[in-house]
Amino acid sequence: MAMPDGGILVQGLQAGDGAFVPVAAPAAAYGFPALLGAATGLYNYLPNRPLTAPPGSAEADTLFLYFYRGFEGTEAGMQVTVGQLSEQRVRDLRPKTAEFEERLSEIAAGLPREGRSPQRWGMDVHTAMHHGLRRQYGTSSTVVRSELSLVENLIRPYGPAGSTRLDIYHRVEGTDTICAYEIKTGTTGLSATQAARIDATAHAFGQRSGNIANPRVLVRTAADALIMATLKQLREIFAPILVEHPDLILCSRWLFRPPIESAIVGLYIGRTSSASDSVMALSVIPLSRFYHPSTLGFDEPFEVERVIGVPAPNRWVRSEEEGPPRIFQDMFAPGYQTELLRNFNAKVLAFLDAFRNFDDVAAWVRRFCRPPDGRGDIDKFSAWLATMQGDFVTAANRLQAHIDWMTPSWSAFGADSGREERAIRDVLRTGDRQHIAALLLVMEERTISQNRLQRFWRRTPFPFEKA
Repeated sequence: MAMPDGGILVQGLQAGDGAFVPVAAPAAAYGFPALLGAATGLYNYLPNRPLTAPPGSAEADTLFLYFYRGFEGTEAGMQVTVGQLSEQRVRDLRPKTAEFEERLSEIAAGLPREGRSPQRWGMDVHTAMHHGLRRQYGTSSTVVRSELSLVENLIRPYGPAGSTRLDIYHRVEGTDTICAYEIKTGTTGLSATQAARIDATAHAFGQRSGNIANPRVLVRTAADALIMATLKQLREIFAPILVEHPDLILCSRWLFRPPIESAIVGLYIGRTSSASDSVMALSVIPLSRFYHPSTLGFDEPFEVERVIGVPAPNRWVRSEEEGPPRIFQDMFAPGYQTELLRNFNAKVLAFLDAFRNFDDVAAWVRRFCRPPDGRGDIDKFSAWLATMQGDFVTAANRLQAHIDWMTPSWSAFGADSGREERAIRDVLRTGDRQHIAALLLVMEERTISQNRLQRFWRRTPFPFEKA
């Protein structure tokens, strides 16, 4: 693939779950500038391609530029890759991406373009985002900063000559990762020069303010959020369902029936890069599972079908002459709300009604605890289920099997997950029910907080506490 702004051949691009997909390392004669040119060209090119979603995925991956340096943060051997991450891995590695893009989407939807030039509208979006983040995080935070201008790595008032501005800076706490967001309100993509300046500035500020010896810098343009469906728009789209079913709640991107007890059970409305895309799932998240709270749930796709069940699921009509696609994708199209309500009543109500107690949650999870999901995950699921049943010896052994099966992770997030799994194993080995229940309660609290559903949660005893 011949790329602009660098001109070298980019090879080896393949979709993957979680791992950053590297641009092919160029011949030594090209050096880093050529690689950066190719990477930024590819980064700008991929969102316009229809094949950025891996086979079997319900949604396209999120793209990033990932910069990393050589020993002790020097520029020797400096590299850059184009990274593709699933929504789950975005929440793992860049936990504030959803928050920032939701906020930006709300701002863009609330600022009329009429009477404003494109430049004026873009400036107003930047200003509103800056003020909102400053109110939330303050003006001197070392974790989140907006409109951060630096000259020779020193903070300066907004926009002085020779400065580099970071639209949004986020240091992921407890890791060596710096996330930098460039807000784009026009059609111009990210240039290699911009990307290099953002990386250098974020790296230097992370070293100085965050005391990180060698930060890893992830760069993303926040342009997709300007067209993503906002929460206000989702409330309007789902209004007929909420009117017909007043016992249901739409909060954040969850549609569910309160109260939440041992698990979040509901319709999860996925975040996509297009306002019109309809990507939803029937989702179950056990609150005390042995996973990071940002991990997505045990899901089955929910599709808005024009003719429910005909033809077979995941099949399209053979040609355009036979009619529109079976799946109704455009959430803003005429007739979508009618089909949404009909599909909801046919599929989602029965799903919600099926969960009456913890045994129903366990039965749903067991469906995912079999090949080809992978032995390691099966052991982890089984360890959690054995814990709920009070069989702590089996739970500890299964969790140890999972730990033994897993390859040690180089990332800070992976290392943290490994430490937590070993800590859970050690607590399980004690057999102390009170201590184990306290640990699981902490997991429940952080999962419910991650999904911002605290006010709908009702704490209930774990199954082994009732025995």
